[in-house]
Amino acid sequence: MAHDAVLSQKSPQPELAYNSESEKTAMDHRSNDDTAGEDTADESSKHELSNEPPSTAGHDDEPHSEYLHGVQLVTVTACVTLVAFLTLLDTAIVATAVPRITDTFHSLKDVGWYAGAYQLGSAVLQPLSGRLYTLFNTKWTFLAFFAVFELGSLICGVATSSTMLIVGRAVSGLGSAGIMNGGLTVIASVVPLHKRAQLTGIMMGCCQMGIVCGPLLGGVFTQEVTWRWCFYINLPIGGAVAAFLFLIHIPEQMKKPQPRAVLPQLHRLLDPVGFVLLSAASVQLLLALQFGGSQFPWDSATVIGLFCGSGATYFIWAGWNYRMGDAAMIPVSMAKKRVVWSAALTQMLFFINTFMQAFFLPIYFQAVKGSSPLMAGVYMLPNIGMQIITAVSSGILGKYIMIRQ
Repeated sequence: MAHDAVLSQKSPQPELAYNSESEKTAMDHRSNDDTAGEDTADESSKHELSNEPPSTAGHDDEPHSEYLHGVQLVTVTACVTLVAFLTLLDTAIVATAVPRITDTFHSLKDVGWYAGAYQLGSAVLQPLSGRLYTLFNTKWTFLAFFAVFELGSLICGVATSSTMLIVGRAVSGLGSAGIMNGGLTVIASVVPLHKRAQLTGIMMGCCQMGIVCGPLLGGVFTQEVTWRWCFYINLPIGGAVAAFLFLIHIPEQMKKPQPRAVLPQLHRLLDPVGFVLLSAASVQLLLALQFGGSQFPWDSATVIGLFCGSGATYFIWAGWNYRMGDAAMIPVSMAKKRVVWSAALTQMLFFINTFMQAFFLPIYFQAVKGSSPLMAGVYMLPNIGMQIITAVSSGILGKYIMIRQ
């Protein structure tokens, strides 16, 4: 018996060793499973108590990441593109309707507000919307912003005064603040990194059609039906899109804390002080630009005071943002990256030029040249058509051209 035991110990037993090691590994896994809930809770607590958004490092290269394919991918991409299309449509569709709107409400002095209120609402909430997407589920956050946009469209459609229309435009702008960057977030969630540039370019090119169709559709509705359909058009399309997105699961490529743990911490995670300062500075700037030359002379104390107040508030906000670091509305480490601030500056200059043309040229064609609302939209086609071609081609080129950061 002792001899057999010695032989048993000395004899090579790879199969038994393998089984023993497997049993050990299984026991380790069971032990890990028992503590997984505690580790997850600890990790969630760290995210919940931290001002910094959850890290996304390494997720693009993870082989087990969940992405969409086939019909689901096409449906999600089409829905997100259509939502972005509606937001850009809303920026341009009102241009050809402005003369009829001012006739209805006798509000020529409010012309600038019909576009400015929308852009103001979008500008002040856009930095905050990015943080919301890092804290909450991507799909539901996107749908929440879209619901606010649709509510604003409804208010505009049933408006009984110029003030009510301006409020509706501001509400729509608040909703649009999280739609464009939310759409890009959804695209990043459903396809791997090497496909995002091409898909993003196609999406941006297609939704750019909103600026093209805006003056045309606005002219048709204003001339053939009523200007209110410039806003009603968003409701049935939006309802159908929301229904499709509601039914499709959009995977999350980064770990996020539980909503019930985040909500009590929102006042600390969303930088409300920075939001108030940036909003106040933007409102003062818009008021100065709106009042100058129309309600007050450019050299009046009111206009100069608004410009000075806006500049001072922007300066205070910049100091606060720097003090908060990566917990600020615009994280400092991100803002310092050359590719980020240069792209933001380029986008600002691009949209200044684009929206000025999209809003004021149709008014010029109708008020000065005597064109119909429909023809005012037709005259905008050459300018915007080239933007579509460039947007699509740049997205395709982005797949092959590496950007040095």
